[in-house]
This record gives sequence, structure tokens and C-alpha cells, in this order.
Amino acid sequence: MSVSLRASSNVTYVNVPVKLYVDVDVGFEPTRWDVYYTYNVVAIETYKGGSLYRRSEYTLPMELGKRYYTWVFDWSVPDPDTYSVRAGWRLVYVVLPYGYPEYVWSKPITVSVQSPTAPPTAPPTAPPTAPAVPEWVKYLALGVAGALGVAVVASAVRKRRR
Repeated sequence: MSVSLRASSNVTYVNVPVKLYVDVDVGFEPTRWDVYYTYNVVAIETYKGGSLYRRSEYTLPMELGKRYYTWVFDWSVPDPDTYSVRAGWRLVYVVLPYGYPEYVWSKPITVSVQSPTAPPTAPPTAPPTAPAVPEWVKYLALGVAGALGVAVVASAVRKRRR
């Protein structure tokens, strides 16, 4: 029987989950009797500053003929700090008053949790404005529009006289 623990990352941010992979060798290939009358219990313990910070337990079924298991759990914490995390496994018999009462523990891993940093904010900018048009361009446009107007009126007058 052995338990090992690995994480998808050893560095994360507050409340951003890390995948914890718990690999277990139960030590035998379960029979039908084992599948019906036993189950796995996996515990994830989180330590902060040497003291137990949190403990989570999960009950998981046995599978026929399956000796090696890998379970994946999401792990996150709300406080920035460095944490030590370990996984434990034990087998429980439903019909008998015993099983493996003691957990088999993995070696602890360290996960560093950092404060979220705010993304840099750009200074507010004014909406884009059209570039300034020189005075002479304005008068040229006015003159072209006037000449076009005169040409349209003259053409209309010529068509009426015909």
C-alpha cells in the first residue's frame, strides 16, 4: 500500500484551484466481495505554519480488479501564504468493525498561494478627435460647393429655356 501526491502547479493565487492528483496502490486486486463491502477514504490535509489549517475527506468506491487508483481534487485557499499539503488513504470494511483504521500518508508537498495583483490600469484618455483642418481648405471646399451649386442652377435654367 502506498500513497503519493502531486499538484498541477506549486504556485497559485488566492481562490484559484490547483489540481491535486492522489495516486494510491491499495495492495491487492479487489474481488466482488471487496467491491461490495469495502470503500476507499481519501483525506487531504492542509497545514499552514505547521498547524492543521483544513482537512477534507472523500469516500470513493472500490473497482473490481483495480489495484492502482488516481483521483483528482481541486484545492484552493482564501489566504495568501505557503501551505504544506498531504494526502492520506485508508480502506474501510462496511460489514466488519475493522479495516485499515490508520491512514497511509503521502509525503507532503508545498504550495505557495499569492495575492491576486490588480491588472495595471491605463490612464484615462479622451476620445479621439479629428485633426484640425486648415482655414484655406475650408474656403476651398466652400468655393467648390458654391461653384457646383451655380453649375446645377445654370444647367436647370438652360434645360427650361429649350
